[in-house]
Amino acid sequence: MPDHADGWDAYLDRVKAAKATPEMKAQLTEAVLTLRRALGEDWPSRLQDSNHPILWSLRMISGAMGDGILVNWGGCVSALENAENFESLLDKLRRPDEEGSATVELEVAGRLAGNGCAVELEPKVGNKRPDMRCRCGDLKFFVEVKTLNTAPESWKAIKTLTDATAACGSIFPAGIIFKTLAEPHLKEVAGVLAREAGRAVSGRVPVEVHLDKVLKMYLVPNELPNSTGLCAEWLRRQEEAGVIPRGGGMLGPPDNVSPEHRVRVRINRFVHEGQIPPEHPGVLVITGHFRFGDADRAGRFVDQVIENVYGMGNILAVALVTGDIIGDDEETTIIDRQDFVFVRNKIYGCIREDIVLIKNRFCGFRLDYGRLASLLAAKK
Repeated sequence: MPDHADGWDAYLDRVKAAKATPEMKAQLTEAVLTLRRALGEDWPSRLQDSNHPILWSLRMISGAMGDGILVNWGGCVSALENAENFESLLDKLRRPDEEGSATVELEVAGRLAGNGCAVELEPKVGNKRPDMRCRCGDLKFFVEVKTLNTAPESWKAIKTLTDATAACGSIFPAGIIFKTLAEPHLKEVAGVLAREAGRAVSGRVPVEVHLDKVLKMYLVPNELPNSTGLCAEWLRRQEEAGVIPRGGGMLGPPDNVSPEHRVRVRINRFVHEGQIPPEHPGVLVITGHFRFGDADRAGRFVDQVIENVYGMGNILAVALVTGDIIGDDEETTIIDRQDFVFVRNKIYGCIREDIVLIKNRFCGFRLDYGRLASLLAAKK
């Protein structure tokens, strides 16, 4: 369906036609109606040529796991509708050039509100305007949200990969494009994928994508018996091409800069900007696709950035939140270590998320870190 035909009624029709359970259809309907009420009746038509993440998710309504993202955003909006100054966040969400940062703020604020916090968006404190001020019982703190994936080409690349998926059948591994590549490299990736998606639509199979010596990715049509076969075939071709060492596992394209370095840069930039008033306790939330794997690997990541965290006198904790990861169907797990808390959330279906809450033992304020971790966890 062409983009200009999209609109709230069209999205509701897609929900009705989706191959989904009645429960999921009800949740999707509620999410679409909530977003319609918050963003305005003419919002889809004004942004019809935009790669806005919410608009993209509305256009992808299909009954797939990705529908959970839309349900999640609808739930966050619903949780924040009575939050003080919520209109300031809605203004960001309505912008056509919204690159994902506002949706991250929405999710963090929505979780806190959904887990019992009173949230005020962009409060004015002296000459500062932190992203949010939170009060949960006797616990009061500010939150500032930073993302590692703000390049405008990022959502274009993800959308192009989705188009290629529809054209080629199953593609493995789908998460390959979500890595924290810099904008120039993402432009290359998006351009190559766009050309190969066009070839796939024309009927030429198998489709093989080459991007110099840095990225060599194969889009494999659904000609193998199952997802395990697709995984094995992708890995075999990568090894034969010399992109990864034999037996080295599925690495995908390398980050142009290590995630630990990128986190340190974000922390140092935050210290320079000082968005949270220095006389108040605060939490810095940094989102990205860190691929922790487990608590032990997260600990090695923490070792690389913890001195930067200790240098911030009023920051209670730095929360590192990964992007969505496909994993086992598991409930929330919390592992409390000396320097950090590792949280694995079950979001929906088999999609999970990791949060690493780095404790700042040199902060002048005190906090129950397990309590903070539960406030940032996905609402059940």
